[in-house]
Amino acid sequence: MPVRAVDLRLSSCAEDACLLSRASVVRCHSTLRACSFGRLTRDGYAMINLIIGVIVLIVAPLLALGINYLYRKLQPPVPAESLVEYGCFANVGGHRIHIWEEGAGKPVVMIHGFTGTTYDWRNNFKELSGRFAVFALDLPGFGYSAKPLDFNYTPEGFADFVISYKDSRSIEDTVLVGHSMGGFIAVTACLKHPERVSRLILLDPGGNPRFLPFRLMKLAIVGELLISLTYQFAVKETLKGVLYDSSLVTSDAVDSYCNVYRTENAMITPLIVIRNLAKESPLSPEVLNHVRCPTLVIWGTNDKVIPPSDAHYPSLPLHLRQAGSMWTCRLKGSLSRLESTSTWEQSGPSPICPVLVLMAHPQICEVIRYGVGSGT
Repeated sequence: MPVRAVDLRLSSCAEDACLLSRASVVRCHSTLRACSFGRLTRDGYAMINLIIGVIVLIVAPLLALGINYLYRKLQPPVPAESLVEYGCFANVGGHRIHIWEEGAGKPVVMIHGFTGTTYDWRNNFKELSGRFAVFALDLPGFGYSAKPLDFNYTPEGFADFVISYKDSRSIEDTVLVGHSMGGFIAVTACLKHPERVSRLILLDPGGNPRFLPFRLMKLAIVGELLISLTYQFAVKETLKGVLYDSSLVTSDAVDSYCNVYRTENAMITPLIVIRNLAKESPLSPEVLNHVRCPTLVIWGTNDKVIPPSDAHYPSLPLHLRQAGSMWTCRLKGSLSRLESTSTWEQSGPSPICPVLVLMAHPQICEVIRYGVGSGT
């Protein structure tokens, strides 16, 4: 074979090999680009799916809460008279008020706390009414009383209403017993109308509860959505959350507190009250020094809503001494200075607890009787 022909064939083979190599490289680059694009596409889809999932997880519950809120708002209110079997109704200050009155003797007016009712005092009436004239009322905006939207839902407004209630029942000199927010109202009533209050008995008093659901109720929209969940299961879990002794969360208790929210404006007024309380300035020592009537303070060691440590902040600057599972002190002449500490000792093993348990404690009636009837 001639040398030139061989060279030409070799050159041709080399060129073919070079072209083949270039084609392979191009195919490899194309494959790599396709693989990278595929990975990027899959990663992009995964990220999009993740974002959609997060949005669904957030939006779906909010949408459900919104629909539930609208559903509750559209439900026709139920007349309070058809929901409660104890006490009676009376017109006080132009409002239809649910009251519970029993007994004769020295008048004692009992004021419930935030979201409370006269039902809070059910374990006290029999004992106390045997010796005193006991008066309890559902404050406007709570329980089975009227819930007008134009009422003054502040401690001062409630205090004035308590005095109006006393006037409607021809009660002059009286002992005020206030629990939680009711204690704040009782102190305010005493400061505004000192001539109408002979003694104060304060049970875990305060006006700014720390319980998380109550704190969330202060927030716009969140509070509305939260209060629309006042079904039996939610009320039951809430009671378990604030009670030390969950055995007191009976079906009767759940029904009583749950039925309240079937009345007109029942899902509106509690939000107005707690948001007004958040704006209130705490009672200062200077203000509390003007309380001159004898005062008995009782605090539950295991109070989850307003703990005993709150007795040491400016809202109520007391220094309480523990007796058993109670923190008690008896004050005379000035609420902000501890002058004598009660020596009341607890005989039962169960600690005093907030809300219902506080009222159900076996010695509370004895302590209240002691505060009402003490000559100091």
